[in-house]
Amino acid sequence: MASLPGAPRSSGRAAFVVVAVAACLLAGLAPALSLPVQARDRVPVLLGPVEPLAEWPQLPDDDTESPVLVRDGDGVTAFLQEGCCGVVYARERMRGGTWSPEQEVPCVWSGMSTDYCKVYGAAVGVEGELVALVHLFTGRRTALAISVRAAGQTSWSDPQLISDGYVVAGNTRPTIRGTGAGALLVTFGDFRRGRPDALIAAHLRPGQTWDAATYHRLPNVQWPQVSGLSRRGRAVVIYSNDPGLTAPVLVARFIPGHGWAKPTRIGTGWTENYAVAMGLGGRAVATWLETNTDSTGSTLTTQSQRVRLMTRRGHWSRAWVLARGERGTSGNARVWIHGEAGVAWSPWIGDAVRVAAKPVGEPWQKETIAGGRNGGPLRVVDINPAGNLVLTWVSWREGVGDRLVLALRPRGSNWSAPRIVYTDQDTASGSALVRRSGSAIVAYGDDNLQQGVARRAYLDRDDSG
Repeated sequence: MASLPGAPRSSGRAAFVVVAVAACLLAGLAPALSLPVQARDRVPVLLGPVEPLAEWPQLPDDDTESPVLVRDGDGVTAFLQEGCCGVVYARERMRGGTWSPEQEVPCVWSGMSTDYCKVYGAAVGVEGELVALVHLFTGRRTALAISVRAAGQTSWSDPQLISDGYVVAGNTRPTIRGTGAGALLVTFGDFRRGRPDALIAAHLRPGQTWDAATYHRLPNVQWPQVSGLSRRGRAVVIYSNDPGLTAPVLVARFIPGHGWAKPTRIGTGWTENYAVAMGLGGRAVATWLETNTDSTGSTLTTQSQRVRLMTRRGHWSRAWVLARGERGTSGNARVWIHGEAGVAWSPWIGDAVRVAAKPVGEPWQKETIAGGRNGGPLRVVDINPAGNLVLTWVSWREGVGDRLVLALRPRGSNWSAPRIVYTDQDTASGSALVRRSGSAIVAYGDDNLQQGVARRAYLDRDDSG
């Protein structure tokens, strides 16, 4: 199964087993979690209709690469890839729900076709152009580039290199972030010394060209996860400085014009499955799984899912413990900001999906939105400008295969009951967006290299669907 952005993990199905200790049954954890459970144990219903975006022939020994969805103004653009490293196409969702014909994103380097090409994401520039972040590889050379599609156009420019030779490998996934006001931030790893020892940030101010972009280096970074940008172009990265993830988690702010601020340690024990988000106003929230050991440093004692908040000035709050258990308490996590802080996590593969939200001035409110075998590793969370949320995860059951599951929370309402988007032996959840109306679009790939989207209309307050 293809690796996706998010908490540190290895490839394949082992990607889901990111907690480095033995699994623990949820039944043994439930008393310790003490969550006000409001699990909706109804049988999930099938979403639809499924709208195919592309269908590729079966390619031998090729993992699926999931589509990438990008909010482009009021519309959506999907990036599709043939196999792991083949031709990249873009398709726009038009008014009325139809998709545009395929638009090939050029993967050329100095006029030569590349052996490998991958789109990691896109952002909207100051003049409404869509800027795609492309990884190119040919022979022994590798580079990161941007390709631009001007507003109102259908063709993409040839890639323009923004770094050459040290951009993609191992534990650092290139990212591109934008504020919608023209500021863009690209982050990628520095591998020139043979290991990912730094995170590079390329910052572009509104109206600048990439030739004038400034580059900032943050040393000794492992497994970084980068937040979105605030209106002022600020961001936060959460990371470890130990390849084995046995060191406390750190955070560092990116400040335009100054670069990376001094890192801050926000955890105490081993840390993994961490995530960070920043709101448009500059506040941030970080969550992580913290593992504590005995005096020898080798025997596990407790694990807990923790969260801290950051003010606009960069000051971090105390840590709250959202869940506590003895072994294998938490899986992956995602966070969001929109007038409140929130996190989502899964105690273990297939056990449950839990969320916690903290409205301004109120305590944390915890809820289980999928119990029992409805749970699974969390993959995607998205919030749209209207405040609607969508959360997706993959649930795996023996003899059934993977189920891509979705839950929505319209602004001011409760979480919906889980809805199955797609079932397959090897579903790869790629990207999800929620529209201003509250409906969701989910892009995914499967082991037959077929890629498509599923869309659901607005879910009302009674969760009847």
